[in-house]
Amino acid sequence: MALHSLHLLQPRESAAHEHPKDGPQVTLIRQTADDAPWDVVARSVFWSRDVALATWRDNVLAGHPSYLPDSVARMAPGNFIRFLGRQNFLDHWPKLRKLLGPGARGLSTEDAAWSFLMTGKFNMPPEAALASWPGRSKEVYDTIVQHQGASIYEVAALAGVPYRRVHDHVQKMEGMALVRSFIDRTGPRPRRRLYTMKSAVRD
Repeated sequence: MALHSLHLLQPRESAAHEHPKDGPQVTLIRQTADDAPWDVVARSVFWSRDVALATWRDNVLAGHPSYLPDSVARMAPGNFIRFLGRQNFLDHWPKLRKLLGPGARGLSTEDAAWSFLMTGKFNMPPEAALASWPGRSKEVYDTIVQHQGASIYEVAALAGVPYRRVHDHVQKMEGMALVRSFIDRTGPRPRRRLYTMKSAVRD
């Protein structure tokens, strides 16, 4: 799923200022177009304030007590991730979410987005062990997510990681039920195909 479609993950309560008399209402979580420029997105979140993108990004990553919760609550996930930066979001969301509290608006939607971008599934909680993996493990996993059915040799070449290391990473991931594999015997040589989504695996 591309980032531009993340607004379809689940409904979110609309921001209070959108329905000041009627109270919270369920609506699509998209507040602005997925390809809207920063100044349009920023004004939809911060109203009359002009906020520079670099200032916003620095404050969100620092866990600012208003920038972070206001952005998560009022900004569509695709825009939040696009302007924060995909890698920043993947690296920092597990820590940032802890600053919001369990009842924060938008928390579950960002969790689902993080899970999908990290694992190809929607049900991996950011506090799971995957969030603390070293970079190379994440690179291997991300490669499998992006190339379902690739062999270990192919993953090693795509990720730029030695075959033996990929093999070890895959064994660890299989033990955590994040990756499954099957032996493909349709070609001249059997190949071990790797998947992150159970529906794609043939037993």
